[in-house]
Amino acid sequence: MSTFTCAVGFFVLTCSAPDPVPDAARFCQTVEPVRYSRTDTAETRRQLRIFNTKWRALCGAGR
Repeated sequence: MSTFTCAVGFFVLTCSAPDPVPDAARFCQTVEPVRYSRTDTAETRRQLRIFNTKWRALCGAGR
């Protein structure tokens, strides 16, 4: 009785792309705090204050 051995090799090819920019960094590069005007409603100003607070926490105020 003869034994037949077969070896199969698998080659894994990889490509390396540049590291993606984290979402926070991209956000901070494209967005600035929003200013409101005298004609904005109290609700709009409240929403803008919340947005700007989040922006400062994420991107820093020293921009």
